[in-house]
Amino acid sequence: MAYNLENSLKRVINAITYREKIVVFSNNDSESILSLSSLLLTLRYLNADVEYLTPNEFTLDGKLTKNYIDNYIKAFGAKLVILIGCDLQSHKEDEILRENGIDFIVVKKDAKYYQENFIVNEANIEGYSKECITDAILVFDIIEAISSYYRTGVFYKYTDLIMLAIISSDLAIKDINRLLIRLGIDKLHNTNNYGIKALFEMNDINEINLSTLQLVVEGVKPSLNALGRMDDSKILVELFTTDNLQRARQIAKYLIKESEQKRIHEKRAY
Repeated sequence: MAYNLENSLKRVINAITYREKIVVFSNNDSESILSLSSLLLTLRYLNADVEYLTPNEFTLDGKLTKNYIDNYIKAFGAKLVILIGCDLQSHKEDEILRENGIDFIVVKKDAKYYQENFIVNEANIEGYSKECITDAILVFDIIEAISSYYRTGVFYKYTDLIMLAIISSDLAIKDINRLLIRLGIDKLHNTNNYGIKALFEMNDINEINLSTLQLVVEGVKPSLNALGRMDDSKILVELFTTDNLQRARQIAKYLIKESEQKRIHEKRAY
């Protein structure tokens, strides 16, 4: 169990129960987007009042800044912000959120400060190598805990997204990573995620194994990393959360085209 998971779970459950506005904020790298999508689908499944937000620019170490709080978080009417793979920019943002009655949960493996009751990190995960813990696994911990509280198997519905997030993290595939990847592959055989189905279809992938999964992840990474603006991050979130197969196909086709163009530009550069 992740550090402070119990306290964070209680806050999330309270927000779901009383229909408080939840905003999920994440980096716009592929691991964070996939993790965000899985949590977003979970909260929507439970009829939570939830929105999401990603940085305008590409970053591997996103921060929730005063600008985002003033222009987005407060405008959403948020009462709870969940940060995935990122943190607040400074104590100033901590103070602004508190002054506006907004709680926040930091889901980050090396999170160390601010509202300590609502920090989810790897400090208390036992039995596994710390170097194999990713932010995606911490998100899965939260989803599993929510599912347990509501006595539902919803956590299993989105293990395919968590699996892809773990693969995109480029960490060693062992320990808990290996377990969740196996669980995700099992789910993939009967996935209901139209985004994943579209990516497999557009890439002509008929066999599910680590090599083909890495191919899918690489097809998402370049598009996200090269474009990196909030609108483009939204396209990826839409891909993995849409309930419209045709729309998923359109997005997958667009991403594959962008990925191919980036490879052409890279070849010309060399």
